[in-house]
Amino acid sequence: MYLRRLRAATLIPLTASLSTMATKAPWKAIAERKQAERQSRIPSAWLLKTPPSTSTLDVRYVPQASGILTSDELYITEKYDATSLAEAIRSRAHTAEEVAIAFCKRAAIAQQVCNCLTEIFFEDAIERAKFLDKEFERTGKTLYVSGVYLASCHCCLVTFPEISLIHIEFHLADANSLATQRSIAWCSRLAERYFPCRWL
Repeated sequence: MYLRRLRAATLIPLTASLSTMATKAPWKAIAERKQAERQSRIPSAWLLKTPPSTSTLDVRYVPQASGILTSDELYITEKYDATSLAEAIRSRAHTAEEVAIAFCKRAAIAQQVCNCLTEIFFEDAIERAKFLDKEFERTGKTLYVSGVYLASCHCCLVTFPEISLIHIEFHLADANSLATQRSIAWCSRLAERYFPCRWL
């Protein structure tokens, strides 16, 4: 598991933020505000007109039935694995931008029926894809798995607007040492105290 390193310079504002959140707003209000902000990042054209009822357990039919994805976008998101998709981009069967839009649409649908996304960066993903397409045109080479989209979590070194998890990287202490275990326990108590609703 890759853990985010917390630099000393970030500890003071983090502590201040935790104190402010604990005294000025209950966790439920914070969660509702964050949920609304996340929902606002889904383009209106990608919203389901008739979401399935909450009693529907199998929602695999929704992307095809929604009318949000084109036939090409359904093909991109269903017929490739990561290796063949990267090859399709290299062979110019699809652009990175086309792939980005297809997977962003599918992720937006998944969020509406499963509430599976912690953060949404659709605009960033599409802008990055446009950059990769330009680099491909300029150099004739793709960058690693250029245009292939992978699932990630807060443990990646990504700039988030807000986070609800804390990660610490241990360099010297053994993972099973008493000091390490005490530090992990302290972080767990801190998270439970200030973020009782950890999945927003």
